[in-house]
Amino acid sequence: MKPLALVLLPAALSALLASGCDSAATTPLPAWPAATCGVPATTWLPRAQVGHVVSWADAQRTLLTAPTIDVLIAAAGASELFAPAAHGIQMFTLRYTTQDRGRPVEATGLVAVPWDDGQPAQSFPVVLFTHGTTGFMGACAPSHTQGDGDVFPLLLLASLGYVVVAPDYIGLDAGADFTQPPAVRHNYLGVEQTAIGSLDMVRAARELLGGGKVETMARPTTNVILWGGSQGGHAVFANDLVAPYYAPELTVRAAVALVPATDLVGLAEYALGSVNDATGAFAAMLTTMHYWYGEQAALDTVLTTTAPWSFATEVPSAIYGGCDASGKFDGVTAVTDVYQPDFIAAVTSGQATSVSPWGCYLAENSVPWTSIQKVRTTPTLFVTSGNDTLIHTPVERADFPRLCGMGYALQYLECEGAQHPEGAVWSLPEQVAWVKDRLAGKPIAAADLCVLKPAVRCSAQPQP
Repeated sequence: MKPLALVLLPAALSALLASGCDSAATTPLPAWPAATCGVPATTWLPRAQVGHVVSWADAQRTLLTAPTIDVLIAAAGASELFAPAAHGIQMFTLRYTTQDRGRPVEATGLVAVPWDDGQPAQSFPVVLFTHGTTGFMGACAPSHTQGDGDVFPLLLLASLGYVVVAPDYIGLDAGADFTQPPAVRHNYLGVEQTAIGSLDMVRAARELLGGGKVETMARPTTNVILWGGSQGGHAVFANDLVAPYYAPELTVRAAVALVPATDLVGLAEYALGSVNDATGAFAAMLTTMHYWYGEQAALDTVLTTTAPWSFATEVPSAIYGGCDASGKFDGVTAVTDVYQPDFIAAVTSGQATSVSPWGCYLAENSVPWTSIQKVRTTPTLFVTSGNDTLIHTPVERADFPRLCGMGYALQYLECEGAQHPEGAVWSLPEQVAWVKDRLAGKPIAAADLCVLKPAVRCSAQPQP
């Protein structure tokens, strides 16, 4: 059983990677949610204390020329889709200031920018790229590992002409002591923490690139595209919800949510309905939320303590002891091996939100149920995988019209036959073309706006 994870570009492609205007609120914003799930409302630190560069360094791969990028694209078998590269790239690691529930913390990430030797400074829009699940501690941070699946999506997008800002997420500190549990816990699929850490990295990257700290031709504009998959697809919606409150200086022009987990309540019903790929991942999510919300209820109220497993103690040790906890669930044959019977009964009968405090955690971090009021409408490409057994496609298909009814401007694309990560890869050409149209000011066509269409063969799907 695998954890909820997405490497956006597996296999051959692992070497790569409404309207065009954001409608920001013109009236006073609603109040930030008051106490939620038994925790007081966040009092944010002043802007002067967050979103600033602490340190930076060249990444392991930097100053790659456009011909070098073309070689990488050719090695992935994608020359017809993305070559020749418009730009070479330059890449940095970045440590910056942010906050978690009003406490000052630091976080890390990667920045990739277009680079052409000897060319004068140019302005480029920003892609806030939010990655899929890599783990729950600093050793799992993409800016620490810098593996192909972590780095090459950023290289590809930067070579297309974007300043790419890729946060590791708060709690995945690439400079932490990896022998110890994280000093700051990552709230897995948590809306507030994810968005604040991501938006502050955009601010810090703008300071890095526009403040004379590094020599680069790239100058980021205030135009931002939100782009991410799996956990990062959930982060796309989180960033879009929180940005008007937290970073109103940024103009979000478009969003690309790939195989996103939007409805955690629905995902819970799937994960606990039978043993499947989401069963273990859901236990990891409950564990991280348990810590972030202040350990209001013991984990053994939802996770088992019965031999041969004691998941109430073994899940925390697994997720904070390495970057792949999937082996912890080897041998699980029944949902009751992992979860307490009363919790299973409540969730599978549609009563998950009645289980305090766990149901509140699920609802508060689900896009349709969160108490954060939506105050703008961003054109969003909503991509799913037809055969997704992790973020179960029927759950997301059911959530699509619900979100449209809330005023989201969505365009649906489902890649037929795709497993969880494959929809994000096979639809990459559609994503790139779609974003270009939004930046050009083209609205989503009426025939596509909030229309739940059947699965299609996506253009980068390998031939049989």
